[in-house]
Amino acid sequence: MCRGRVPVASERCRWADQSRSNRMSQIKLLLVTVAVCLVVESAIAAVYKITDYGATADGTTDCSPAIGAAIAAATAAGGGQILLPPADKPYLITDSIRLETGNLHIVGEGATVYLKDGSGRGRAGADDMLHIIRIQGTPEAPIENVSVSGLKIDANYWGQIAGAGSWQTAAKVAGTTRGIMINHARTVTISDVSIHRPFVGMTFGLGAHDCEARNVIVTGFHHDGFGVTPEHVERGASNIVFRNCVVADSLSETDGGPSGGRIKGWEIEEGAQDVKLIDCEVRNTSANGFYVRPHGGGRFVTGNVEMIRCRTVDAGPEAFSVAGYTHGEPVRNVRLIDCRADDRNLTVRLNSDDVTVKGGTFGSLCIGFYTDYEDEHHYRDKNTEMFGKLPARRVVIEDVTITGEVRINATPGHDGAADYLTDVTLKNVTVQGDMYIVGDPDRVKRQGGQTNGITHAVTMDEYLRPIERVNEIIGLSTISASRCRQAPTIDGLAGDAAWESAVPQEILYHCRNLRIRDVGRSFVRLCHDEHGLNLLLECLEPNMAAVRTGAKGRDADLWYDDCIEVFIHRDADAADYFRQWMVSAAGVLYDGDKDAEEKWDSAAKAAAVKLDDRYVVEMAIPWSDLGGPPKAGETLRANFIRNRTTDSSRWLWSWQYDATISFRDVAKMGTVVIEGLQD
Repeated sequence: MCRGRVPVASERCRWADQSRSNRMSQIKLLLVTVAVCLVVESAIAAVYKITDYGATADGTTDCSPAIGAAIAAATAAGGGQILLPPADKPYLITDSIRLETGNLHIVGEGATVYLKDGSGRGRAGADDMLHIIRIQGTPEAPIENVSVSGLKIDANYWGQIAGAGSWQTAAKVAGTTRGIMINHARTVTISDVSIHRPFVGMTFGLGAHDCEARNVIVTGFHHDGFGVTPEHVERGASNIVFRNCVVADSLSETDGGPSGGRIKGWEIEEGAQDVKLIDCEVRNTSANGFYVRPHGGGRFVTGNVEMIRCRTVDAGPEAFSVAGYTHGEPVRNVRLIDCRADDRNLTVRLNSDDVTVKGGTFGSLCIGFYTDYEDEHHYRDKNTEMFGKLPARRVVIEDVTITGEVRINATPGHDGAADYLTDVTLKNVTVQGDMYIVGDPDRVKRQGGQTNGITHAVTMDEYLRPIERVNEIIGLSTISASRCRQAPTIDGLAGDAAWESAVPQEILYHCRNLRIRDVGRSFVRLCHDEHGLNLLLECLEPNMAAVRTGAKGRDADLWYDDCIEVFIHRDADAADYFRQWMVSAAGVLYDGDKDAEEKWDSAAKAAAVKLDDRYVVEMAIPWSDLGGPPKAGETLRANFIRNRTTDSSRWLWSWQYDATISFRDVAKMGTVVIEGLQD
């Protein structure tokens, strides 16, 4: 139709007919939409009680088939509520509760599900791993509109792992059981749920988008509390919100908890983006707090993370950690708003970019360094590649109080592809301790605020000199074993005359941390008689109440107990052969050798006694264990180690130390002179 032309009557009638037709189509579409909505609402409103399908909350009946049947019925109807009625006893399960279609809603206020002992054992593969609730779509058909509310979950992870200690060993036995695992699902809501004793409490994995967790608490976990882990895919999980969620009451074995070590409360990693934490807390746990990091190889950006009013209370030392890696796995755009960790640490390192911390209180601040001054990543000669990535890029700290030290790495960085410079701004920051600016002080801009301690502007050489000096290679030591008329009684009391002429030698060189070196002073004495070599080791300890002696039985895993180790080599042995003994502070004995490890058994005797300020170990190693009595002029090669675990970590002292912790290297063992031998 030309502009300005008046339509004739026939055209007006045709347009009227078309208008009526369009209106009728719109009405039909609206009616269909309403009908669909009513069907969906009807499906959602439908309730499927698991007790109607045979479930019994008695703690002994396997309810997995009944729960599966209720889910199947709801799925066939297009959705609905799967109701676990409240009960005093738990609903026992032996398999995952699987939600694999949309519009399914688990409601369990007042109900508990409990994983039966051993149900997860042997299920360590990704496809058959047992997660208590598994919300699982596919990449081609992600599921939507799923929720879990009100339920208590007891994942009973320690009932699956057959006494395994470390998380690596436990994962081989029973996988990495989550309380709730979410993959390829959108608009998932988890609310008012408690998760107890999982490997990890809850993970939003690959393909999880537009999801929220509200009022979820994870307690007694083995490894982590919460995670956003999209398997090295950029934006593989996005638009995830945690609101009023808590990680609590999870102590490591060394702090009196169950086997293994707790690691962290939150981990946002591997390409996750657009993640927000609001009013979340990590408390009363050996685990660290909140981590943002790539944690793996590939090419992906992790970032757009915001934490608002999050906090740690009586948690691990690293409260908030933001860490990137190379140019291929950067971390960008992280905001901490009014977060708190009054006596714990905030770290920003490893090529992290565009990090802002506004408001809050922290125990210490490290930018471009690890929290521990003597962390292995700070050894330039051993970690040359990693060392160059330590500096952060752009960091703004504003209106923050630091109750301890501030350490800033202001040296140039290299992300594996190109050089970069750090750019740190401190606005109205109060530092109650000292501040160390390492490198170019012009890279740190200060606007207001104050430092109550001393500000040190130093070079990297000056900053690292103390730990690099400690790690200088030392000369090999020599110790004498005096001849005794009467062998000492092996009772740990060290009261025999044989020890009076044995000169003590200190196990001096600490292999991990200069600052606690004097806390673990230890001494060794040797004597010998016609039957064998006798050893007395005294381990000073200011915190005897924390000495750990959890391992039981011959050849037990003593490496994470407070214990001593002895390595011995004879000249007649193969060049790299050694024998090894370990004795815990409770007198538990391990013996092995290079070839057979713990399958090699000796006739050694050992005893240990705990005193107020030390524990004492006595040993008698018969000459038969060492290939026969020594000849005149013969010497032995040896090393003596102390393992100390009373500070929630494993600290090591070694009589011989060459800066690489090569305790077992015969060429680096010291010399034992056997006195009083005659031809």
